Amino acid sequence: MWSRLWDYLEKIMGIELLAIGGEQFWGSFWATVLAVLLVLGAYLWIIEFAQLMALGDGDFPGRYDKALWVGAFVCTLFLAALAFVVWKKMMVAMRSERHR
Repeated sequence: MWSRLWDYLEKIMGIELLAIGGEQFWGSFWATVLAVLLVLGAYLWIIEFAQLMALGDGDFPGRYDKALWVGAFVCTLFLAALAFVVWKKMMVAMRSERHR
């Protein structure tokens, strides 16, 4: 599919788009996108896990909530980091609502 699109673009423009060719370009492009997403995901995971560890046991509504979050971070990786971001925002909103 990509090679046909690549050939069509070269035909319209009348020039060779890249010396390495369309297949090699798209392969390296998607590899680069994947690498960038993995690095950003790892960064998010590290930052959120550090924030989780910085919270005290009193910051969680349940007795074992912190341990459950640690288990979720270890088992589900990026999904738990994203869920923790949402959970923190909800907890901050709930606490600010209580103090009004």
